[in-house]
Amino acid sequence: MAAWVKPFASFKKGTNPAYTWEPVIYKTARKWSKDVDTVKDHIVEPITMKKGLVGAKPLRFCFWLFALLGATPQDEIIDLFPGTGIVTDAWEIWKKNSEQLSIF
Repeated sequence: MAAWVKPFASFKKGTNPAYTWEPVIYKTARKWSKDVDTVKDHIVEPITMKKGLVGAKPLRFCFWLFALLGATPQDEIIDLFPGTGIVTDAWEIWKKNSEQLSIF
């Protein structure tokens, strides 16, 4: 399990506690290699705004998730909840630029 921590999150007044993190349950795609950079078990990234759908994930969150999974450009990602299409779009960017995006 990992965590997405949101330094800014929208919530209704009177909501206690404020929900500023989400659990991320994952299973790696393959065994970790010693050649791969260490990926943190959390990311701090604000929520997205005005993406047309509540719950749309930020691009950096998607890149972190791909790194957390140990994904490679040869893998296939199927977005089960394609609402805004951001995960699919992020995957296409990741596949083309994964070496430069390995910053987690």
